[in-house]
Amino acid sequence: MQTWDVALARTARAWANKCIFDHNTYLNVRYHGHPHFASVGENLWIGSHQIFNVRYAIKAWHDEVRNYNYSLQTCSKVCSHYTQIVWDDSYKLGCAVAFCKEIGGIRNAANFVCNYAPHGNFRRRPYKEGAPCSKCGRRDFCDRKLCRNEERDKIVYYSRWNPPWEFRIICDEACIAVIISRALLIFVGFLAIYLFRKQFTNMFMST
Repeated sequence: MQTWDVALARTARAWANKCIFDHNTYLNVRYHGHPHFASVGENLWIGSHQIFNVRYAIKAWHDEVRNYNYSLQTCSKVCSHYTQIVWDDSYKLGCAVAFCKEIGGIRNAANFVCNYAPHGNFRRRPYKEGAPCSKCGRRDFCDRKLCRNEERDKIVYYSRWNPPWEFRIICDEACIAVIISRALLIFVGFLAIYLFRKQFTNMFMST
């Protein structure tokens, strides 16, 4: 079973915001799509922002199953989006959408990106046939005919990580605290100088 991953969602958001209808070239660089996974997979969808719907986009990817022949391991047209969705080793997922003025020849478009880790689409079948949950690990349990693991499925927030190729100023909680502290120190400093000058002036005038 695939569960949500914050770092993958940040990578998806950073790439979607570029409004480029092409696969993220940085995913070819180890650990540039995720701090713990060396490899990350990706699915893309674009369309008018008026018709955008997450379920509709994912269904469009899954509908490629009609092009895929599991027995022969062949694909008559495009089916890589489908195989990535059902890839057995990909258990983490993060998605994001950006609204672009124009992308892929579509004006006022939605650019929807999903990232998967570890990535799939190697030269093999996306999964092995068999009874549901028959290949679950020792610490796994079966949920809706899929293997789950509490440790593997927990959400990690990666508070200090963002894609290294995302060129923007990022300020987390610690950074904000430092900025506020510096501003308060400057204010206190100016206030102390003001009070000192005022007191010094009063002393001079009284003599």
